[in-house]
Amino acid sequence: MRYAVKAQDPRATLNMAVLGFARGHPFSGAGCVSRLGRRLYPELIVRASLFHGLSLHLDPADVSHLVIAEEFIVANVYRLGMLQFQPEAVLDCGAHIGMFTLQAAGHFPGVRMMSFEPDESNLHWLRRQVDDNGLMVDVVPSAVTITTGEAWFAPSSSCGGALATRSIQADSVVVSTVRLADVISRLNVQRLLLKIDIEGEEVALLPDIVGVLPRTCAIFLETHHGESGWREAASLLEDNAFVTSVIRQRGLFTDGSAIRR
Repeated sequence: MRYAVKAQDPRATLNMAVLGFARGHPFSGAGCVSRLGRRLYPELIVRASLFHGLSLHLDPADVSHLVIAEEFIVANVYRLGMLQFQPEAVLDCGAHIGMFTLQAAGHFPGVRMMSFEPDESNLHWLRRQVDDNGLMVDVVPSAVTITTGEAWFAPSSSCGGALATRSIQADSVVVSTVRLADVISRLNVQRLLLKIDIEGEEVALLPDIVGVLPRTCAIFLETHHGESGWREAASLLEDNAFVTSVIRQRGLFTDGSAIRR
């Protein structure tokens, strides 16, 4: 029921209920229920009210897809209603399979959007969201950081991959990187919305971008180093006239917002 009540309309209720069932009984298992789930739903298309009529495509056998869907649809971590301004541009940094991209596109139709994601498996799904919903989104197959070039990337499920200074595991790959501060400077907008979930790279990124952010700016941010990680990020942003708030804490991870008007 937690999912079904979040459906866009009655016709969307069944697939939303399937999503909720898959969250509690992942289709990735070896049992008969999982096998049947994979056969019936190799791909699940859901229409949650959060996405304002847009459709989310996901793999119900991928636990990471289910975890992040719960974060958006049930926990409502990214509370765009907090914003008291219309952004000129939205940057989704660490886009995963594009759920924030969908949410922001539905909430701010017609606004310029760029989505950054280095993981090839995630890019497949991100492009599905963009193409099948007819969105005008610039999908950038790169990680955001403080330099433009290349870096090692260590995958860890579909939502836990992180940049590394060297190859730290057998499946590490080289990905392209972009300096986010340069992207923001080139945009030259007065009102900006950022989502930053980049698996620890925010420690280096935030000091590099804070000086080029426009006066009117909102950031939805996940930090990855416990309470000290959030305090460090919040202190930097507050020193630059942002008002910060914690939305959710889970062990080492803190979801929060920073808004400057």
